Amino acid sequence: MGAPAGAVLSLPMAEVRHVRDTLSTDSPPALDFQHVEPDIEIALNPRDTRQRVSRMFPPGSEQSLPALFSGFRGEHVRTRIFIDFWNFQLNWNRCSPDYRCDWRKLPRTLLEETSRLLESVSITDAAHLEETLVYASVGPGNPVEQNLRRWLRTFLDRQPSFHVKIRERHARPAEIHCNGCGTRTSACPTCGAPFRRAPEKGVDAAIVTDLLSLAWESALDIAVLVSNDSDFVPAVEHLQAKGLKVINASWPHQGHDLARTCWASFPLDQLTGPLTRPQPSTA
Repeated sequence: MGAPAGAVLSLPMAEVRHVRDTLSTDSPPALDFQHVEPDIEIALNPRDTRQRVSRMFPPGSEQSLPALFSGFRGEHVRTRIFIDFWNFQLNWNRCSPDYRCDWRKLPRTLLEETSRLLESVSITDAAHLEETLVYASVGPGNPVEQNLRRWLRTFLDRQPSFHVKIRERHARPAEIHCNGCGTRTSACPTCGAPFRRAPEKGVDAAIVTDLLSLAWESALDIAVLVSNDSDFVPAVEHLQAKGLKVINASWPHQGHDLARTCWASFPLDQLTGPLTRPQPSTA
């Protein structure tokens, strides 16, 4: 990401936009992305990820690792999908601003791409979907984001294979710095309302923890990681060194380090067609 450890990042305004449609059964409700920021708990501190990995797999523990690290077993390749919700949704909005994603189709589409990659290297065992894990964060008090929370819990979490994990974002005071004159302000100059932002905390850490925990429990053979975040690189490197395969589903022009590190990768922008929700009839 290139930012120094401990820095606070804000999403570029070019990527801050509204989902144009209201709450539906297969797409998230209309959302204000203005207060969503990258996960800075470990995103800007890759060393923390390495420490987390070393705690779960300490040196000299190789002999106790589960048998999955020696390769696939049986006729099915146990596959789990890990989705960073905001990373996926914001990039979907950027690449397909006029269309909504049908989240019900996402696991099947990702599994088909995984199977295609396996077949390309003569791995004939069928990819079998065990679980689709979605990691999201929601800010308190915002009615729009409360609609998102309801959609995540009452619809998405109830779909086959889905397991949604929600983290809370807590607003804190913020300042805006003018690069022209150097002025810093913490309130709107027109109405005086204080600037606040709610950084996303804990999502990356939750994904890394589940990746390592499920691997340790011998609960998967392949992990499909839907994210562009290069801060997953240390965890991916460690798991793949033990024989686990990680496949990266990523958006174009982002996340090159993660895609290069993973055993294989495929672009998500080429899958938007099959994932697009049919537009309602205007007749």
